[in-house]
Amino acid sequence: AHNHPSDRVRRSEHAPRGPFRLFERRHGLGEIAERAWQLLRARTYAEGISIYRDVYGRYRALNGDAYPETINVALNFGRALYKDGDFSELKEVLRALLSVQDVQGLHGLQLRWLYANALRDAENATLDDLVEAVETLDDVSQKWRRMLGPQHPDYPAVENALNRTREALAQARASK
Repeated sequence: AHNHPSDRVRRSEHAPRGPFRLFERRHGLGEIAERAWQLLRARTYAEGISIYRDVYGRYRALNGDAYPETINVALNFGRALYKDGDFSELKEVLRALLSVQDVQGLHGLQLRWLYANALRDAENATLDDLVEAVETLDDVSQKWRRMLGPQHPDYPAVENALNRTREALAQARASK
């Protein structure tokens, strides 16, 4: 089993925080996201993904892509899609989020890490996809090291993803 961002669905990422508690209680989205998380933990991916898709769509419609909880729900939705192997929808979701300038910091790095893994692991990955994945992971690795340091517990997994992606690119180039 590889250590990649899809393994990092955590309860704390679903708990309503700060000023978002009132919003989430009013719209019931915190409880719905919690239910999706529970289903994913029970390996009931289809239902959990369906719920996340709905919650993500509702957050986007109500608050836009730059809203912190929209980004958080999208990240967990993306991790679930990755775990389920639905790379086409995952890439679509992440491309929309990555175009938002406000997605920075750890969430920005995690989104780009997940996106690069999806590019690499998709069955129909092209040479261009693999080049983009290597460039993305190289940038994520450098920024991760600078922002969070090599001692961060996820840094070795980022480096592993970069090495795996470089290997996939080398194999694809050799088979051409």
